[in-house]
Amino acid sequence: MTIAEVANVTLQDEVACIDIGTIEESQDSTIIAVGFWKHHRIALYSLPALLEVTCENMPGDMLPRSIMMTKLENTIYLMVALGDGTLYYYRVDRENGKR
Repeated sequence: MTIAEVANVTLQDEVACIDIGTIEESQDSTIIAVGFWKHHRIALYSLPALLEVTCENMPGDMLPRSIMMTKLENTIYLMVALGDGTLYYYRVDRENGKR
């Protein structure tokens, strides 16, 4: 087994959590979700180029501790758990990844 770099990106903040959601069983993922420490924000990046698709500042002073993309009843959701136990969820547009 070998590992070969496909792309890299220098982000403006430290990563707190990351998820590559497998939305369709028969397809590869095309979006990753990332939560950040310093500015308490989340972002979606396209694969394989790692281009930022959209970002959102989280309310308050709590940072995202866990992030997950999932599909429920044919709708893609981004779920974000904060350090204070609050759970936020967003609908994600299938075509462009925007929330």
